[in-house]
Amino acid sequence: MIQKMALRNLKRNKGRTIVVLISIAVAVMFACIMLSLINGMIETYLKNYKNFQYGDVRIANKMFFEREQYLSIKYSINETLADSIGKLDGVAGVSRRIKMPILLGVGKKSESAVLFGVDMKYDENLLKLRRSTVEGNPLNEGKTCIIGKELAKKMKIKVNDSVLLVGADRFMSLNAVKLRVSGIFDMDIPYFNSRFIFTSYKNVQTLGRLNKKVTEIVVFTNKNYHKVAKDIEKIIPKNAKAVTLDKSGPLFVWMNLALRIYQLISLAIVFLGSMVIINTMLMVVNERKREIGTLKALGMSNMEVEKLFISEAFYMSVVGSILGVLGGGFVSYFMAKHGMDFSAIIKNSDILFNARMYGEFSILILVGMFFVGVIVSTFITYLPVKSEVSKEVVNLLER
Repeated sequence: MIQKMALRNLKRNKGRTIVVLISIAVAVMFACIMLSLINGMIETYLKNYKNFQYGDVRIANKMFFEREQYLSIKYSINETLADSIGKLDGVAGVSRRIKMPILLGVGKKSESAVLFGVDMKYDENLLKLRRSTVEGNPLNEGKTCIIGKELAKKMKIKVNDSVLLVGADRFMSLNAVKLRVSGIFDMDIPYFNSRFIFTSYKNVQTLGRLNKKVTEIVVFTNKNYHKVAKDIEKIIPKNAKAVTLDKSGPLFVWMNLALRIYQLISLAIVFLGSMVIINTMLMVVNERKREIGTLKALGMSNMEVEKLFISEAFYMSVVGSILGVLGGGFVSYFMAKHGMDFSAIIKNSDILFNARMYGEFSILILVGMFFVGVIVSTFITYLPVKSEVSKEVVNLLER
C-alpha cells in the first residue's frame, strides 16, 4: 500500500517530480564527467612521465643524476649493460637512451633544440614514433631524424632536407653531424613538437663521441620494480645506480602532490553534487509539512509516513541517478575517445602535458556515482521527515 501511494504521489505531482529528477540527474552526471576528466589527466601525465622520462627503473652514472637538468653527456654508462639487464626476471623491456642539447642549423638559420636518441628496437612502439609521424617516413636506424612539427615550421624544414646538428661532446669540444629529415612528427605534447628531434641513439653517440656508451638505460617491468631494481644493483658497476620511479626526484613528488589535490577535487565534486541533491530533497520535504500533518490526522503512524516519503525519494533517486549515469557515461566515453583540446592553455608549457586531454571511461566511477546518488537522496530525505513527523499534527497543519 505504501509503495502504491508513493508511486501515485510521484505521478500526481509531475512538476515537482521532474524538478527533483533533473536535479539528481545533473548532479550525478556532472560528478561522473569531472571524475572522468580528472582521472584521465592523471593517467595521461603518469604515462608520459614513465614512458618518456623514467620507466619503472632508470640506470645511469651517479653524477648524471646530480646534473640531469643540464642534459650532460659527460657522465655515461656502457650500453652493453642493457643486454644483461634484459635477461633478469621481471624485466619486460629495456631502452638505451641519450638526450643532449644541440644547435639545429639550416642554411643561415639556427635554433636550440633537444636531440633525443632512442632505442629503435623498443622505443618506436613505446613512444608511438611511427604513429606520430604525419609527414614523410618513420624514423629508422640510418643517418636520419624526425623533427617536431612546430620546430620544422619555424625553421622552414621539409621532409628529406639535410640538417646540421652541433653540440658539445663528452670532452666538452664541439662536434657536428648531418642528418636527413625522414619525417615530421606531431605529438599531443606541444613541448616535444617545438623543441625535440628524435633519432637513433647511435647517431647521438657519434655526435657526442660516446663510442658504445649511453647516458641512461630505462627499464620497464612486469612485476614489483623494487625487486627488479635490487637485482639490477647487483650487476651494474659501482659508478652507476638504479633509481626506481617512486624515487625519481622533485618532479615525482610534485606529481604525487598534484594527485592528492586532484583526489580532493574529486571529493569536492562529489560533495557539491550531493549538496544539490540534499538542498532539493530538503526543499521538497519542507513544502509538504501540511501533507505530513494531514496523513497523520487520517491515522497513519509516524513510521508509515516515513516509509512513504523515503519510498518516493528512493524511486526518484534511482531514476535520476540512472539518467545521470547514462548522460555522464556518454560524455565520459566521448572524452575517452576524442579528448578535449587544451593546446591554447599549455602551448608554451615545458611539462609533459598533452594538448588533447582524454577522459577515462570507468564503469567503476559510473556505478559508484549511481550508488552515491541513490544513498544520498534517500538518506537525506529521512532526516527532515523524521524531524517533521515527530511534531504534533496541529503544528504541522499551521500555516
